[in-house]
Amino acid sequence: MFRSLILYSQILILCLLSAPTLATQPIETHTQEGLRWPLDATRRITSTFGEYRSDRFHAGLDFSINGNIGVPCFAIDDGYISRIKTSFNGYGRVIYLTLHSGDIAVYGHLDGFEGRVETRLREEQLRQGRYSVELWFKPGELEYQNGDIVGYCGGTGAGAPHLHFELRTPRNEPYDPVLAGFYYDDQSAPYVRRVSIRALDGDSEVESSMKPLVRSVEKNFAAPVKFYGRVGISAQAHDYQQGGWSRLGVQELSLYVDDELRHRTVLDTFPYDLNRHSRLDFDYELGREGMRKFRRLYVTPGNELEFYDEGLPGGVLDSRELGVGFHQVRIEVVDHRGNRSEMHWPIEALAESRIPLASEPDTIPDYLNHSHKPLDFPIEVGIVGTTAIINLPSVPDSISVRNIFTASPAYLHPKRLVPSGNGSWATRAQLSMDHSGPTMFSVLIEDSSGTVYQNHREIIILPLASGKDVTYSVPNSGYNIRFEGYGQPWDIVAEMTVEEPEDGTEAPILTMYPRDYPFLTTFRLLLDSESEPFDDQAVMVYRERPDQDWQFLSNFREQDGYRLTAKVFSFESFSVVRDTIPPELFNATPRDGIAFASTKPRMAVSIRDEFSGLDIENCDMRLNGESVIWIYDPDADRMYFEPW
Repeated sequence: MFRSLILYSQILILCLLSAPTLATQPIETHTQEGLRWPLDATRRITSTFGEYRSDRFHAGLDFSINGNIGVPCFAIDDGYISRIKTSFNGYGRVIYLTLHSGDIAVYGHLDGFEGRVETRLREEQLRQGRYSVELWFKPGELEYQNGDIVGYCGGTGAGAPHLHFELRTPRNEPYDPVLAGFYYDDQSAPYVRRVSIRALDGDSEVESSMKPLVRSVEKNFAAPVKFYGRVGISAQAHDYQQGGWSRLGVQELSLYVDDELRHRTVLDTFPYDLNRHSRLDFDYELGREGMRKFRRLYVTPGNELEFYDEGLPGGVLDSRELGVGFHQVRIEVVDHRGNRSEMHWPIEALAESRIPLASEPDTIPDYLNHSHKPLDFPIEVGIVGTTAIINLPSVPDSISVRNIFTASPAYLHPKRLVPSGNGSWATRAQLSMDHSGPTMFSVLIEDSSGTVYQNHREIIILPLASGKDVTYSVPNSGYNIRFEGYGQPWDIVAEMTVEEPEDGTEAPILTMYPRDYPFLTTFRLLLDSESEPFDDQAVMVYRERPDQDWQFLSNFREQDGYRLTAKVFSFESFSVVRDTIPPELFNATPRDGIAFASTKPRMAVSIRDEFSGLDIENCDMRLNGESVIWIYDPDADRMYFEPW
């Protein structure tokens, strides 16, 4: 529940100022370019530039500090501290050191700052009465020389203790620190663990399917695959620093087809405003299926990143251009130290689609206009982009099939289903962007005797086109759902299912598909109540799967409480619940009545909220009735105060 927390304790404390120190022996102090290494304690890397993060790229190098909080960090060159920030998440305590060149060195997750900076920080925290502050400085205020201590490593923000180190251009764009000479010891070659190939439009397929196919790589080879039309290949590549345990990313990936270089990705720099384009650089769809870190070896529409060599033919492969038969794919990967390896993959281009996309109506047999016997057989309808795939995974053993047709929706025209392997039958059809709402997909099976059997499946479809808002009235529910601000590079036809409210929910459960669509920007999801306003405990929630708990999404209201709104970045299951459970405080230390000898005892309390989550910036901790500058550890869900 979004609610303030107050911890009262009647303790008199004497505050003494101290700074963390930890003596270390230097390894090597400077790069060949004369830049000071940001720390001496270690050269062990736990994350590299450009690695996958949830909806963003990793923007620097992470150095392990082996759990030794307080390791000093050094100015890599002459400059001045232009900015500091403290927050409970993100980079935690972070320093921005502007160098004489104009570039910016960033030191994140620090435990403390150098004395002058720490003094300025504490003055500002006392002035604002809070931990989370941000300060900007001008040249001449906080000058540092190459090798001066600027801070001390820690674990603030999130994750285990480590130093997050970035280099940025004067335009504030991050670039790989390796390019500035921060090479680390590594003689181990990277490798490709798995590869994937996917159809890129409604007229293409991989192994008779529009779904992506993943192959494991064994001894640098992957098993052959058949495809038709336009496809794209992705690779999951890893690297290990010699003597290290962390799975690292690679710096460069190249795609060759029949020994022709088609695509190259070099992870050197990117602008922060394109961070979410990581959904296009990585295969976001596979990521939603739990297969993360697949890097696309082709450029999708809307991808504005500059990782890619624009002088090459491109990584989109078309069977009609390559020619029928086998072609040899070779993927080469290079790590940040220049070590390289390659893998090989034979792919077979087919002469025609096994499940053609029908553009004209098939000849309509006379039996389509007569009565049919109902029969319960499975019908699957999947939508990829604006293309529907109608699939019968099996046909009853008692039926000797002569023909299988679709009978509706009418605007698709009848389509003949064809065998698609393993006893299944399928066809594809282009959906209309002008049709929305409940749509009945009927399938007719004619057996060898001429008897015709029928079954159907109804789904709700909602076409989403860039710049157009869509509203749908959920039948017999008293609710309307509306999508506003859809501005993606592609038009899609979304599918929605509606389920009755379950125990604990106040509205129908609305599930949107496709779950794996790589939205680049948020759009607004609006849920309108036709009968009565939502009360102040009503919140919009979401979940990925039915077996998961509901997660808080939003409690913003409009139109006198009759509308709940949320910014949405992916399709999930959505509903409304009432959050009536307050946050909980427990495990407070020191305990009441305890005697202690320390002049700087830590006051701490664990906090949790079982549902909506904490509005942590509006929580409060007080000592003898006065607010103190407290800190929140998001990993431990614990608030604490340590006297200065």
